Amino acid sequence: MDIDNPYSPPIAKIAENANTVGNVEKIRQDHIRHEIQLKSIGSLYGLAGLLFGIASIAMLITLFSNNGSLPREQSATFAGMLSLYAILSIAMLAMAYGYRKLLPWVKIPGTLLSAIGMLGIPVGTLINGYILYLVWCEQGRVILGNDYQAIIRATPHIKYKRTLGDKIALGIVIALLLGGALLLMVSIYQ
Repeated sequence: MDIDNPYSPPIAKIAENANTVGNVEKIRQDHIRHEIQLKSIGSLYGLAGLLFGIASIAMLITLFSNNGSLPREQSATFAGMLSLYAILSIAMLAMAYGYRKLLPWVKIPGTLLSAIGMLGIPVGTLINGYILYLVWCEQGRVILGNDYQAIIRATPHIKYKRTLGDKIALGIVIALLLGGALLLMVSIYQ
């Protein structure tokens, strides 16, 4: 019968600690692409929050430029829309922060907003379905778990290397945004 001696000196488990560091790096490398995808969702929420904020400011400017003299039935609707846009702006910016920092609390509000966004058929359904997948697949649950922040802090040297496909996709998105802005400016000045 093997009984541990409580008076024996402690045994260092150096091999296990070395393996743990390698294991943490492996976990981070296995999940780094998914991290980038979740952070991209944060960028989309940030863009939406920015647009809602600009809309709120434009509504305030409209209200003050008219000295608050809107017809009574329009003023209640206007105030409601202004409040809704301001709240949405703050909520979207908070969600952007949560996704960009990969914070665990983002799962529940992100799921609720994506479930609502699924009603925007067909584009909203596709985008929000993809967001739900990113959050709730196995990698998403690991990344948005409570322990993953420690892994990120332990492996700051691990960076994502963009592939050619990533660069092409980014170029397409930028071209679409610039094209949309150009079309908007042309339609305004005509």
